Amino acid sequence: MRPPAFGTYFVRFCSMIFLVACGGGGRDIVEPPPVSGSFVLTVRAADADLSVAEKLGWSAGIPNAEVTLTPTDGSGAPRILTTTAAGTVSISSLPPGKYRVSVRRLLNATEIATLNEASGAGAFVGESEVDVTSSSGTATIRVPASFRTSLVISEWSFNNRFFPGIGSYRYGGFLELYNNSDTTVYLDGVLLVNGHEKSTHQPGTFADCNLYKPYQNDPDGVWSQFMQAFPGTGRDYPLAAGKTVVVATDAIDHRPISAGELDLRGAHFEFIGSADVDNPQVPNMVERGVREAFFGHGLIMGTSLATVTGVSLPRAAATFVRANLPPNATEHVRIPRQDILDVFTSISTWMSRQQPPIGVCPELVHASMDRQYATLQQDSEHDWAVSFSRRVLRTLPNGQHVLQYTRNSANDFQRTPHTPGVVSP
Repeated sequence: MRPPAFGTYFVRFCSMIFLVACGGGGRDIVEPPPVSGSFVLTVRAADADLSVAEKLGWSAGIPNAEVTLTPTDGSGAPRILTTTAAGTVSISSLPPGKYRVSVRRLLNATEIATLNEASGAGAFVGESEVDVTSSSGTATIRVPASFRTSLVISEWSFNNRFFPGIGSYRYGGFLELYNNSDTTVYLDGVLLVNGHEKSTHQPGTFADCNLYKPYQNDPDGVWSQFMQAFPGTGRDYPLAAGKTVVVATDAIDHRPISAGELDLRGAHFEFIGSADVDNPQVPNMVERGVREAFFGHGLIMGTSLATVTGVSLPRAAATFVRANLPPNATEHVRIPRQDILDVFTSISTWMSRQQPPIGVCPELVHASMDRQYATLQQDSEHDWAVSFSRRVLRTLPNGQHVLQYTRNSANDFQRTPHTPGVVSP
C-alpha cells in the first residue's frame, strides 16, 4: 500500500528539494569472483517493493548497499561490506552461527529522478537474521524501501508506571507526530486512533486469535472504538516541514505527582476526557470515538501488552463502516485503509517468557498497513521511562531530518529516552 494522498489537507513533497538533498551519483563496486568456501549473501528488495527495484534495474539484487553482519551472541566484531552490482557480498571464513544483518542503501539524485516524483522512495533499509550453517553456504534477504511521506508518528510514549502495592500511573503519556515532507501540512481534523488490539493467543477462550482475525487482518482498514481529532476547520493548525507536534494525555507537570515523570505543559495539544485535568493554555482534541476512552483522561494509546496507534485523514463519523466485535459485541468503526497515514504496532515479549509461554497473535493489522509489529511494548516496571521513536534515515543539507518509513514497525522504531518535541539521530 502506498501512503494515501493528502487531498486538500496535505501536499506531496517537492522532488526537486529531495534531489538536491540526496547528493551525487553512485559508486561502481568491482569485486573478484567469490573465493572457494565463501558465504554468499544476496540482498534483494522486499516483495512489496519489487516494482521500485525493477524501475532502477535492480531485479537481481540491490547494488552498492552497505551490509553489516554482527554475530547475535556477541562472539565477534561486526563485518561491514558493500554489495556488488548484482547485489551480493562474499564473506570468507564466516563461522557458523546466527548473524544480524543490517542493510542500508540510500538512493542518489539520479536514481530518485529515475523513479520520478510519484514514487517517494528514498532508500532501501532494514534488518534480518541469517542462520549460517556452512561457511560456503548462501542466503537471500529481502529489504523494504523507505518512502518519504508527510505526517508520521515519530515518538510513542504511553507506558504505565507501576507502584508496588499502590497501582499504576497512566496519565503522563504523549504522542509525537512529525512532518516528514518538505512543505507545510495542516492538522485540522486529522484523527488519532487507538486501534483494536488483541495480542495474546489462548485457544478456545475469549483471547483466541481466531476470534479477532477478521478484524485484525482486515485489508480494508483498522477497527477502533477510541479516536480523537485535531481541532480546526481546515487551515487553522499548520505544521511546517521538519517540525513536530506533541499531543499529551494530560498537558500538565507530572513531576510533582510522580518523581521522574515529564513536564508536559508545553505540549501543543491534549486529549480530552470527562475526568480530565484540563490545561486551558493547551488546545483540546475533539472526541470522535464510538465511546469515551477508559479512565476519563482521553486517549491512552494501547496497553502494556500491545498497541495499535494510527493517524488518519479527516472523515465524518457517519461514513464509517460499523460492526460489533467480539468478545462482548461492542460497536467499533473501521478507519478505511486509504485514509490511513501511518500506523505503529507493537507487542510485549512478556507473554513468551511465561511458563508455559503464552502464544501471540500473528498480526495486529493487515500487512498492507504495517508489515510487522515491533516487540517494544512494556516488559518491566522500569519501562515507564522509555519511548519508542522512529529512526532517522538521513539529514538534509538544511538540517531537516528525513525519518525512516518502511511500513514496518519492527524495522522503523527503536527504544529511546523521552524527547517530546525533539527529533534527533
